[in-house]
Amino acid sequence: MKISVFPEAEPSQRSETTVAPSSTEPIVLPAPSGKGLFIVEAHLLEGDKVRAVYHSGFWIRDEAYLRSGPRLTVNKDYFELDGHPLAVVGTTYMSGEAQRLYFEYPNVYVWNQELGQIHGAGLNMIRTGWWTGWDKFCNENGEPYDRTLRTLEAYLMTARKYGLPVQFNFFAFLPEVLGGVNPYLDPQAERRQRTLISLVVARFHDVPFLAWDFINEPSISQHLWTMRPNGDPIELASWNAWLAKRYPDRAALAAAWNLPVPAGQGTIPLPDDIEFTLRSAYIGRNSLKVYDFFLFAQEVFANWVHTMRDAVRATGSHNS
Repeated sequence: MKISVFPEAEPSQRSETTVAPSSTEPIVLPAPSGKGLFIVEAHLLEGDKVRAVYHSGFWIRDEAYLRSGPRLTVNKDYFELDGHPLAVVGTTYMSGEAQRLYFEYPNVYVWNQELGQIHGAGLNMIRTGWWTGWDKFCNENGEPYDRTLRTLEAYLMTARKYGLPVQFNFFAFLPEVLGGVNPYLDPQAERRQRTLISLVVARFHDVPFLAWDFINEPSISQHLWTMRPNGDPIELASWNAWLAKRYPDRAALAAAWNLPVPAGQGTIPLPDDIEFTLRSAYIGRNSLKVYDFFLFAQEVFANWVHTMRDAVRATGSHNS
């Protein structure tokens, strides 16, 4: 097997080595000089015949390059790029090789090829982020691993090469509980989420073409894409606290719902699944309790977003 490393801009400047395919020893090549994108090319040989070719790549860190490029901002109506309105024609992109596992199996060569194609097709913005596997990105306290930050740095530098602004998404569908119980209300989960977001944003807070997105297609509970209770004790306690703040007493609550409710300090249960359906009217229920749950859930989500936004602002970033 023959392995070579060369600057993308100067393919003739190669460092090469040959190793036996069965070798388990680490392969060491001379450290490249200069900055920029480098390509790793491996040829699997059978005698003189090339049986397979594989490419990978890496960036030599260039802080000035990463922190230059187009500046993405927003006005009250539109995204702006370098002060001009940006009519976004973009796509969500991770990797054609590893899909959502692109942070676990990063390949800068693939990103470079595919982002070049995206740019060449006339698209002007990309959206990416984490859809799965948060335990691979950070420890039990929500602190991102250095390899996580270096992988994001390489991704951003590749996007920078093609002038593509990046909208980076931290969570998908539900905020990762990171060992907690409720994705929005568990103080431990919230603290770890805040730690993860804060430390990532702090590393890249002055990258001009980067914007932060907290969650893709948010749901309020594990019943994805439906407005249903999560059903855990933390949510139940928060629901009762919210009702106590909204209604002066149980009589007012019973009148608002046109239903009997537990008297005194009895716990008011979360709505049952059937109460979210039209059929609930046939068994003595109505939609008024569900209406309040919708308001409660929206307030819970808005409070979570504000908490994460404040964590981003505390780093000095204004790109969210």
